[in-house]
Amino acid sequence: MFERAYVQYPVCNPSLSSMMNGLRAEQTGVTDNNTRLREKIPSVITLPQLCKEAGWQSHAFGKLFHLGGGKNFEAKQLWMDADKSWSTAQAFETTKTGKRIFEGRNVSNGELDWCQWGAADGTDEDQPDGQIATATKEAVGFGAYGEAFAKFKDEEWSELLRAYCASTSFMDAQLGRVLDALDNNKLWDKTLVIFVGDHGYHTGERDWWNKFTLFERSYRAPLVIAAPGMKGGQTSRSLVEFVDLYPTIADLCGLTIPHDVAGVSLIPVLENPTTSVKDAAFTLVTRGPKLYGQSIRTARWRLTRWSDDQTELYDHDQDPEELQDTSSQHREIVRELTQHLQTIGKPKL
Repeated sequence: MFERAYVQYPVCNPSLSSMMNGLRAEQTGVTDNNTRLREKIPSVITLPQLCKEAGWQSHAFGKLFHLGGGKNFEAKQLWMDADKSWSTAQAFETTKTGKRIFEGRNVSNGELDWCQWGAADGTDEDQPDGQIATATKEAVGFGAYGEAFAKFKDEEWSELLRAYCASTSFMDAQLGRVLDALDNNKLWDKTLVIFVGDHGYHTGERDWWNKFTLFERSYRAPLVIAAPGMKGGQTSRSLVEFVDLYPTIADLCGLTIPHDVAGVSLIPVLENPTTSVKDAAFTLVTRGPKLYGQSIRTARWRLTRWSDDQTELYDHDQDPEELQDTSSQHREIVRELTQHLQTIGKPKL
C-alpha cells in the first residue's frame, strides 16, 4: 500500500488520461471532463493499447477512461477509446429497478444536481458497480459550489458523509467479489491487481464537498499493488505518482514503452518499500480558460503556485492538514521548490 501516491490532476478525465498514458496533464493538454484524450494527442499509445498490441487481451469494464457521450453509442465508444485501446469495452447502466429511489434528498435544495443521495431499490446487479464486478468475475480467466455549501447545516454534511461511506462500502464489497474469484480460481500467481482512485475527495473539510483543489485531500489517492511473487502486507511512504503506473505495468509484463513517459517504474519500491524512486510529486488544476495552479509535494513540503503569482507553502511535518501558509517564513524553500516545479513546464491551455 502506497501511503503517499499522488494523481496528476484531481478530476476524473484529466487524471485518467494522464494515468493511462504515463504523461502529465501539462503534456496531454486534457484539463477538464469535456475533452477527449485523442483530440489532443491522437497518436498516443495508451497503456491498454500497448498491452493489446503486444498480444495481451485488453478488456474495459466501466470507467477506465472518462465515460462521456451520453446516450450516443458512437460517442460513448470514442470516449472509451474502444477501437484503439481495448479488445472489448463495456459501459454499464443502472437498471430500471435500481433507478427507483425509495429514500433520498438533494441536500442543496436543487442548486447542485449531483449533490444528492438516494437509497436505491434492487440488488447489487441493478447498479453499474455490481454489474462490473459480475462481468469481471466472468472475465478473469468555488462559485456556485461554495454558495450552495455555505447553506449546509450539520444535517446536510452528515447525510452526505453517510451516503459517501455507504457508496464506498458498496464498491468495496464488489471488489471483494472480484478478489474472491481470484482466490477460488487460483489465479493470484498470474494476475496483477492495481487498486486506485482517480483522485482524492474533500468530505466537508474546509466547508468543501468535492475535489478540484490543490490540497492533500484532493490529490492524494488510494494505490495498492499486488503482483505475482511480491511479498504482501507491506506499506510504503515513498512518494509515487500515477504516471508511474504505465512504466510499472510495462516493466512487470515485459513490454517495451513506445514513448517517453513522465513516470518511473515502481518495481524497486515493490521489492523494498523503504526505497525512494523520486523526490517529488506534481499536480495541476485549472480555473477557467486562463488561471491555473501547479503543486509540488516533497516528503516534508507542499508548494502551490498559481498563474497569477500567488504562492502557498505548507509544512507537513507540522501541519498535515495544510491550514497554515508558511511561504513568507521559508523563502529559500519557496525558491528551491519553485525551480523544481518549473521543470514540469506550463500547461497547454
